[in-house]
Formats: sequence, C-alpha cells, structure tokens
Amino acid sequence: MNITSSLSTISPEFNVSVRDDNGNDKIGIYYEKGSTVEIFYRGARLCNRALPAFYQPLKNVTLFQTVLKGNGVELAGSDQRACIGECGGETER
Repeated sequence: MNITSSLSTISPEFNVSVRDDNGNDKIGIYYEKGSTVEIFYRGARLCNRALPAFYQPLKNVTLFQTVLKGNGVELAGSDQRACIGECGGETER
C-alpha cells in the first residue's frame, strides 16, 4: 500500500488479490456487473472499485488482482497516523 498524505487527507492505494473458490461440482456461477470491493478504516471509506463481471465454472478457483485507489480521504490526525502505521503504508509528501 502506498499513501500520499497532506494536512488532513490521505490518498491510499492498495494492491489487492481476490481469490474466489467455487467448490460446487454441479453449477457454475455468473458474477454480474455492479459488484464492488471497498476498504474501510474506522468507519471511513478509504477506497473502492468495481469488480469485473465473469463466469466461474464448477470446481474452480478464480484469482485476479486489482488496484484500489482513494483520493482526498479525510481522517483525523491521530486516525491518519494510525492508519498509515497499521496498514504498513509508505507516505509521499
């Protein structure tokens, strides 16, 4: 995760790996457009992104990677420092 910070805002970026396991041996699953993934910290949404629509065959593990970016997320100073520390972020000024 990289975090660009200013006085009271952060612009986080997370490299995310998503693993979906369909252990069913009778049906495949269609994941339709409109699914999203979000990352929150202490109730504040840091970033979100739409997930791709895809079909997952039966007895299949699907892996994909995506980047989630936030921009101008406002956090209190103590929450901002804690978020950077807990998320292992690198700061850019």
